[in-house]
Amino acid sequence: MITVRFPTGFSVQYNDVNHVEYTGNIARLTHNPGNKWYADVMLSSGAIIEVYAPCRTYNANQISDDTLADAVLDRLRHLPGHKLVKLKRAVADFNIQRHTWKAAE
Repeated sequence: MITVRFPTGFSVQYNDVNHVEYTGNIARLTHNPGNKWYADVMLSSGAIIEVYAPCRTYNANQISDDTLADAVLDRLRHLPGHKLVKLKRAVADFNIQRHTWKAAE
């Protein structure tokens, strides 16, 4: 999502736009590089282009522990190897028999 704010106070929000290509005095707003064109913004107009990453929220009280654990495991399967190594080293501090973290013992 991208919002373009003009000095006059007028703003336009583009929900399907997530990429900005700069060419000279123009910022071209597209969905992905080389994809559908949505708008061109003249940079000399003083407009501010705000780019937001998509987000998702959860209400932890409405998600069961089993569902949450399954979601975490599924996400772990898609992580790059170097991030899994870092995570595995951090989890090595967990004592399986006592169900406590080594730092908390």
